[in-house]
Amino acid sequence: MKIVNYYAICFVIHRLLEFLSEVPMKVQYKRLWKLLIDKDLTKRDLARLAHVSGGTLTKMSRGENVSVDILMRICEALDCGLEDIIEFLPDREISGN
Repeated sequence: MKIVNYYAICFVIHRLLEFLSEVPMKVQYKRLWKLLIDKDLTKRDLARLAHVSGGTLTKMSRGENVSVDILMRICEALDCGLEDIIEFLPDREISGN
């Protein structure tokens, strides 16, 4: 895994999320769930590897927002990028879920 400035990445993601909060969009974690399947991992495995709670994973299962720190811990644990676990969609594309 490349060594990157963790705080710079968090700052950029935070600014992006601030911007997106003004646009009617939803976060979707289908990419994360698919990645877990591809890596033959369970949500319980993810919780242990990334040091996140079951409640956080429940929030993610419901499509709710979680902190940038949690997203970065998940990316580090799965050795992937943010684009590999989340997707931002306009509200109208998710309304069927």
